Amino acid sequence: MRVEELASAHAVSVDTVRYYQKIGVLHPPTRQGRVAQYDESHERRLGEIRRLSEAGFSLAQIRRLGDGHDDPMLIALGGRHGDTLTFDTLVQQSGLDPELVRLATDTGLVRPLRRSVSGDDASSTADAGRAADDALYSTGALTMLRAASELLSAEMPLDDLIGLALRHASNMEAVAADAVGLFADRFADVPAAQRADLAARLIPLVTDLVAQHFREALVEHATERVLAGSDDESVGRAPSVVTVTSPSAPAAAGFRRGASAGLRAIRTLTLECRELPGAPDPLEVFAAAEGSQRVYWACPDDDLEFCALGSVFEASAEAGAGRWVSVAEALSLLDVTVTGDSGHPIGPLLVGGFSFSADPPEAPSAWEAFGTGALTLPELLLVRHGGRSWLTSAPGASVWPVMAAVHVAADPELADTAASDLNAAALALLGGSYQTDDSYVALVRRALRRIAEGGLDKVVTARELRIASRLEPIAVLDRLRTRYPSCASFAFGRGPQTFFGATPERLVQFDGTRLHTDALAGSRPRHGDPARDRELGAEMQRDPKELTEHAMVVTDVRDTLRACGVALDPPSPTGVMELARIMHLHTPITGRVTAGSTVLELAGALHPTAAVAGLPRRIARQWIEQHEGFDRGWYAAPVGWTTLDGNGEFRVALRCALTGPSESRLFAGGGIVTGADPSAELAETATKLEALLYALEGD
Repeated sequence: MRVEELASAHAVSVDTVRYYQKIGVLHPPTRQGRVAQYDESHERRLGEIRRLSEAGFSLAQIRRLGDGHDDPMLIALGGRHGDTLTFDTLVQQSGLDPELVRLATDTGLVRPLRRSVSGDDASSTADAGRAADDALYSTGALTMLRAASELLSAEMPLDDLIGLALRHASNMEAVAADAVGLFADRFADVPAAQRADLAARLIPLVTDLVAQHFREALVEHATERVLAGSDDESVGRAPSVVTVTSPSAPAAAGFRRGASAGLRAIRTLTLECRELPGAPDPLEVFAAAEGSQRVYWACPDDDLEFCALGSVFEASAEAGAGRWVSVAEALSLLDVTVTGDSGHPIGPLLVGGFSFSADPPEAPSAWEAFGTGALTLPELLLVRHGGRSWLTSAPGASVWPVMAAVHVAADPELADTAASDLNAAALALLGGSYQTDDSYVALVRRALRRIAEGGLDKVVTARELRIASRLEPIAVLDRLRTRYPSCASFAFGRGPQTFFGATPERLVQFDGTRLHTDALAGSRPRHGDPARDRELGAEMQRDPKELTEHAMVVTDVRDTLRACGVALDPPSPTGVMELARIMHLHTPITGRVTAGSTVLELAGALHPTAAVAGLPRRIARQWIEQHEGFDRGWYAAPVGWTTLDGNGEFRVALRCALTGPSESRLFAGGGIVTGADPSAELAETATKLEALLYALEGD
């Protein structure tokens, strides 16, 4: 028979039959020329698939069983669920809103038994792999949802209940794995049929053991709280972070190099990673988040976007020249276990940045909350990559901002009218004043005089532009990530302050073997006309002043990397990087990195490059501190992320602003070498400031 006849006889689609063949559940047809022929064995197998599916077996189990070859262990395990419920039945009998049931499924609080195998689009549902509506559920799921319904009726907060349940689920995953391992070790030599009988009898007993233990522990802790008095918030609350003294190697082994942990305690943490349905927007989550720490990062050309909320571990930089080592030492004490989905393309991330200067900000300072630098392991990390999304969470972390982004229709503007009006008012307050700055012109002239004296080849001078108004970064970030896809749009929130921008300059990108960095120096404004822009780019590539400045940066970066043991690739040609309103001379630098290096170590060696400080570095930094007149904070300094094994990316924080409750500060600078014109340098900083000002204007 033909495939259409086979599908029709068993009330499934042709796509379903072909999908079964693709995953190996159904054996392939015989062929007569180009025509596929199916016979009674295929009909029998489709009937077997339906029977096993209705008995609660997954497609993976059915594939293992094969056509008529029953595995006694899988038979024992597959029939454990008893009656099954559809999604609609589960919603009806639980009395909960369908969106809450989907939320419970998406977060893993309720486990579907299997995907439906009788739908008309098995291939697409298998690819989606997460939709709750096509699943079957056990009666145990109904029991859990009814309990949740009663708790919500008692006005227990949904957000806290989700966090509590996720924490419990994470711990139970580890207990279940240990229980299975114990069973396998104890009965490894027992015949298969006998082992299946033991599994059918003992697994429910383990369930009773664990469940009863939890009930008694819950009652005991509640009793302690009552006896101690309701005002004692510490009684009965488990810590979210466990500190142990352990000689075991931490997950962040890449940070061991150069770190002397000694007898200091290792911080042990467990995180859970799961793939989310759809692709929730990390910027929406950042916008909805509340709390002292929040991070947003997006680089569309690299297909990476994430939002990080809260902190379960922070490696803070000690002031002084050893701050990079102090962070590495703190990270070397971090021992992380990740449970859940293994398909995450990057893994848990530490996020953060550093100040331009190694000295701490003087109090009172707008940068006081940021300090000299820190890398944070967030409570919640939402990563979007390749059209898929992953959520990594710590036990007890509130997942409501993420779930809201998944299930609530997003505002396409990502900012309300009040926020847009706020930015417009700030821009109007600024007017065209950013194009004039006598103090900056005087600063450039002082720099030129110092260079003429000798001993200083280049110094980067910067401006701080203050606006007596708060900025709303969300709408700006949304425009920046669209208008500058090759840049990294970023935001670091500390309390009421947010440092945000879009930087074109990659300080270092490292994948464990290969390194990539950019040398950017030399600028021209763009005019929008392609012919005129090409003419300006060619002019910049012939300009002696621009070429000299750029060559200094390239030489400095290559010499620094060689000193770090990097085997550099042959020099790449210098080209032009074109952004929305400005262009730069650009030379990519790549190489192979020696074993044991980390992106943090490389960033520490490179910062500050000649592109943001000058040459010689020490003399240039000293001159900046003495003459610039403001604290750069995290401006022109490394911001970015690293994995637990030391891979990652840091960018130089440029085209950026720091906004607080009543004041905002915008930053821009330029490299000064012999031949620089103070008026032209002022105009260059104005062009760089326009990257943010342009985003404030809107469309």
